[in-house]
Parts: sequence; structure tokens; C-alpha cells
Amino acid sequence: MATILPPPETQWIDANGDPIAGGDVAFYIPGTLTPKDTYQNPEGTILNTNPVVLDAAGRAIIYGSGSYRVIVKDAGGNLVYDQLTADTAVGGLAWGGTSTGTPNAQVIAASSFSEQDGQQISFIVGAGLTNTGGTTVAPGAGAGIAVLKDTPSGPTSLTGGELVAGNVVTIVYDSVRGAFQLTSYPLLAVPIPNSSLAPMGARTIKGNNTGAAAAPLNLSVAQTNNLLATVTRTNFVQMTASATYTPSANLVFALVECIGGGGGGGSALISGTGAGDDACGASGGGAGGWGVSYLSAAQIGTSQAVTIGTAGAAGTSGGAGGAGGTTSFGALCSATGGGGGSTSSASPASAQGGAGGAGTATNSFWGENGQPGLYATQNIIALTGGNGGSGPYGRGGRGGAGPGSAPGEPASGYGGGGGGGYVYAQLSTQPGGAGTPGLVNITEFLSS
Repeated sequence: MATILPPPETQWIDANGDPIAGGDVAFYIPGTLTPKDTYQNPEGTILNTNPVVLDAAGRAIIYGSGSYRVIVKDAGGNLVYDQLTADTAVGGLAWGGTSTGTPNAQVIAASSFSEQDGQQISFIVGAGLTNTGGTTVAPGAGAGIAVLKDTPSGPTSLTGGELVAGNVVTIVYDSVRGAFQLTSYPLLAVPIPNSSLAPMGARTIKGNNTGAAAAPLNLSVAQTNNLLATVTRTNFVQMTASATYTPSANLVFALVECIGGGGGGGSALISGTGAGDDACGASGGGAGGWGVSYLSAAQIGTSQAVTIGTAGAAGTSGGAGGAGGTTSFGALCSATGGGGGSTSSASPASAQGGAGGAGTATNSFWGENGQPGLYATQNIIALTGGNGGSGPYGRGGRGGAGPGSAPGEPASGYGGGGGGGYVYAQLSTQPGGAGTPGLVNITEFLSS
């Protein structure tokens, strides 16, 4: 595609639009009176004088790199203007050499940087300058500019270890934020030893299984760093149906998550012994358990059988919901399913919600229990069926709600419990909601 060519010679004019015949143009580093070179050719091998003397038409050939402070004077030495300018080569990649300074305040030699959006600079991180926290980079003689990294929630400050001594890194200038963004950085070592995972929501840590046939991978910080030093990429595998898992070539280790199937919600029933204005709600099913294991390539071997826990069936005709099935990754990681929610009969007693499942892995968590259903008399119509239990990848179904009779909602996602049904009237029944099946997530850490 052809584009408009700029004039090969620059003509300088005064406030009246007349050429500045015999005037001169001086070039400096922005914010200073330190001279900065310009050139007579685009290769930058033939220097201009500084100031550059203009011809009788106020013209001169001037090539430059980066940003400049420009002071223009007429032939009598009178100031015409003092302004900033920059070259137009924004899309190119500048080379900053090897950084100096300190780990969190590095300096590079990129004099062509002019704070234009999208400008890129590559450089080598100097010896002993691996960053330990938030970091700035100063291109040339300018002030340090904050460096950000991408995250799932947007750019954020560096936290340490992203700029590793000896590595070549590339930063891109974001003029809106006034900051550099790091385009790539090495995978950081984040060891997760036993019992280090915090509980999520209403779930609590069950404990650790240390008696499995193959012991879980549980490494120190130093061991994990050494292991991760060989990792160059990751691969994510999600299994929603029972099958055989075969690891990718060059597997170093894997993070395996097992989610048990969610229990079904119970069915609500008012029998002939109840009053005409009685109301009752059945209980929700429990969420499947959650097991998380770090496993080495040697532990996983050539393959592992994966079983996905089935969804608990919805209770019908006044019956309890079905229990969810157990999800397993061979004998190395597993999670039991949530219990089914019970029905409510014509009595004042509460019907218990389905119990949450449990994980059996390096880190194990209970699934959330289903909420109980209740029976009531005396025109109380604002009750509901119990909600199903929720897990890390699935939401429990809502219990049926009044004032009229309503079924329990099914769960969504993976490993959620179904909601309990609700009735308001004699001789009536409403079904519960079904649970959802389990899940296995595998994050593979590969050496190439």
C-alpha cells in the first residue's frame, strides 16, 4: 500500500508564516540544555551541526531519533519558539542494551523513547538485577516509569521475579496509564504444600490424606523452584466424562482437581393427615467434595483412569434426592459426591439437608451442605425448600418458594446440589432439583 511521502527537507517558518532565512535550530534532551544529536541521513551516520543553520528558504535536512527539546531562533538571534518534538517511528522496536541501576529501579539506554503510545523496548536484565517487587524502568536520562504485568483482572504492579537477570524482556508503553506493560515473563514458583489452601465460602478443610499408595507431591520452596525451572509452558485439560487420561509429552508435573457429583434435592409432600393450609419444604442436596493434588510425571505414569461422579437424581413423589457419585483420578486424587436432600413429611421436625462430599487428595475440602426444609401450619405460606449446596465450580439450585407450590431448581455448573421442592396445600407434592455431575481439571506443566 502506497502512502503520502513527507517532504525530504524541513522548512521552518515564523509566526507570520515567513521562512526563517538564515536562522538556526538547536536540539536538546527534553527538559535540559544538554545537546542531542541529529543527522543528515536516515542511517544516522552523518551528524548535523548543533544548532543547525537554515538556508535562505529556512530549510534543512534533519533526521532524529526519540524526543527533543527544539529552540528556534531567527537570523538576528531572537527566539521564535522553544517546544518539544519526537520522531515518527513509533511502531519499531527499540533496543535498550543491558539494564543498570537497582533491581526495582532499572535504567536502560533507549534514547529514542518519546512516550508515544505503543512504543516497544527490549533489553537484557543486568546481572544481580532480578526484581523483588514493584519496579520502574528509566529509558535513557528520563525518570523511572512504572512497569505493570497482565493479570486476569487487568494490569497490576510487579510483585517480584518477573525481570530475571540475564533474560531479554520487552516492555510496551501505555500512554493512558503512563506506564510500561511487560509482554511476557517467566512462570513464577508458587509452591502449595499440605494444608496451605484456605477454605472457600462455607467449605472447610477436611484434612490431608498421606496414606495413599503414591504419596502426593509436597515440595519445599527451593524444590519447587528447581522443578519449575524446567517448565516452559502449560496446558489445561478439562474432563467431564469418564475416560482414560494420557499426559502430554514432556510433562513435568500436574495440578489435578477432582469435584464429586452434587446430590439431588428432596421432594416435598403433604399427606392426607395434614391440614389444608399446611406448608412444607424439602431439603437441598449437598455439593460434591473437592480434592486438589500436585502430582509428578512419575506418579502419573503413562495414563490414569478418570471417573466422573454422576449427578444426584431429583427426588419425586415425596422421596429423597439421590446422592452424587465419586469422582476419581486413578488412586491419586478423588472426591465423594454430595448427599441427597430428604423430604419433608407432615410433622414439625426439620428435614436435614444433604451432606457435602469430601475430597481425598493433597488438599481436601468438604462440599457445602444442602439447606434443610421445614414443615409448618397455621397459614404460614412464606417458607421455601432448602437451597442446594454450592462448590468451587457449581452453584446449588434454589429451593422451591411460595406462596404457591413450586419444584426445587436444578443445580448448575459442576458438583452443585439440587434445591428442595416446596408445597402449600393438602395432598400435594413437588419434586426437587437434580444435582450436577462432577469434574476433573488438569493443569499440565510441560518442559517444552
